[in-house]
Amino acid sequence: LHMSHVDHWVPIASIAKFKRTRKFQCLGRKWLVDSPRQNVKVGIDAEGHNNRKAPIDKTVVEQ
Repeated sequence: LHMSHVDHWVPIASIAKFKRTRKFQCLGRKWLVDSPRQNVKVGIDAEGHNNRKAPIDKTVVEQ
């Protein structure tokens, strides 16, 4: 899914349609946006419409 976008962003609306996330729809869209923001491995755009994996910090990997 992320390969269809040049910058690898995936719309939150698409993620909300995944079978695993349907059970969380009752918590609202705000929860679907705020929950991944707590994860350092996921990036959410400023508007809260798209997400993607955060870039790997190569300095940590090399240590």
